[in-house]
Amino acid sequence: MQTVRVLIAAVLATLLLVTPAEAVTRLVDDDRRQCAAPFTTIQSAVDAAAPGDRVLVCPGIYPQPVTIPEEKHSLQVVSNTLRAAIVRSSFNVQANGTEIARFRIEGGGIFVSHANSNPIGIAGIRDNLILRAGIMLDDAGGGRIEGNTILDYAGHGILLTTPSGLSLGASAWILSNTLTGGPGSTGIGVEQGFFGSNQQSYAFIFGNLISNNTDTGVDVFNAVVDIKGNRITGNGAGLRLRRVGGGLVESNVFTANQRQGILVEDAGAMRFNANDARNNGLLDCEDRTGPGGPGTAGTFNTWTANRGLDASPPAICKP
Repeated sequence: MQTVRVLIAAVLATLLLVTPAEAVTRLVDDDRRQCAAPFTTIQSAVDAAAPGDRVLVCPGIYPQPVTIPEEKHSLQVVSNTLRAAIVRSSFNVQANGTEIARFRIEGGGIFVSHANSNPIGIAGIRDNLILRAGIMLDDAGGGRIEGNTILDYAGHGILLTTPSGLSLGASAWILSNTLTGGPGSTGIGVEQGFFGSNQQSYAFIFGNLISNNTDTGVDVFNAVVDIKGNRITGNGAGLRLRRVGGGLVESNVFTANQRQGILVEDAGAMRFNANDARNNGLLDCEDRTGPGGPGTAGTFNTWTANRGLDASPPAICKP
């Protein structure tokens, strides 16, 4: 028995001496003029990285697409000078816990999707300048999309999408981004396909500036959202909600949108509080879920302290 105890003690002591490998910084410079870097492409640094490493990218132009495969989880891929590393292609992320930050991305955008049935969540997509493209999370999520400037895109500036209620779901915190669209654009989209009854996709949309989207500023279909403190101006419609159940729309400004400021086509148990929706083209506020509902003015939603000059029904927003 004493021998066994000694052996167990020895094993435990050995385990206590084992520490995880420290993260390594992989330095990249396209022409090796700004930094003494062993890598000249972002992809080569990603290929050499171990999970948890940092890929630090020096100023330069990087035309190659970047793929972060499933086994390269928890990588930080960061421009060491704000928006001075210019990626003229796309980031394709299949790994859990990835962070992409501080790049200028031209024409390709950032696409996040799981490679198999395992769910993935980003750590963050932050402080990037993205031109003529956007950010898409396809059946993935769980992180922060924060502080990005996304300009001149067609389609979506930020899109969270999942094919059905039987899928893994797409989700994110969408915080303090500036989105200015081009023709045929929607600022932020959160959507889930019809199949299956569970609403697996959700988003927290806080503090964004969303403008010049010819379709819609924020478009939500069959998902759950909290939308708070955004300025949504100069779009086709400001906010459109379809097949949405539950959630909060609070303290947003909807102004100078060509159609409705707030349009509720099909939603129930939503709370609208202290929004300012004025000077929109058709109606400032429109809720089509009534009559006969248990909510405000016969709708299926609760409206309190919202401002709007033109509303249907009139009681949901008041001057």
